[in-house]
Amino acid sequence: MSVSSLAEEEHPDDIVMTPNGWAYRANVHQEGVDNPWPPIQTTELALASGIDVAYVRYRDCLEIKAGETRNNILYVTTPDWNIQNLKLYTGNIPCGIEIAERERWYGFRAIAPVLIIEISQDTKPGEYNFEIKLEIDNKDCGTVQSKIVIV
Repeated sequence: MSVSSLAEEEHPDDIVMTPNGWAYRANVHQEGVDNPWPPIQTTELALASGIDVAYVRYRDCLEIKAGETRNNILYVTTPDWNIQNLKLYTGNIPCGIEIAERERWYGFRAIAPVLIIEISQDTKPGEYNFEIKLEIDNKDCGTVQSKIVIV
């Protein structure tokens, strides 16, 4: 089931729960069941450095049609401590694009917010850039860049 809605049609980036947290439908495989989609590709970046290093894995580029809603999981991990508090701030969001957090999964030294990205029906085709700032346990860990391509 998709977190964003009970869609009539399944999409590769619908969110499904697995024993290890949220995952994209296209990245979940069952033995003996054909998967009609290629895997959803993600990018991993180091945030901060030294003893405060944290990592984020996310989709840095999403291709979406006008009028559609898609998901982006920000999987944030730390090697040495459990995350107590994660704040996300989005910046430079273009007109016609809405981004909201829908769910969070908590694991050992990990947290995974699911972002819901809604594209207005009248948004023109093109590339739109925005950023996501992460604050972990009241420390500014910087921003990650994202791009939405409206086709």
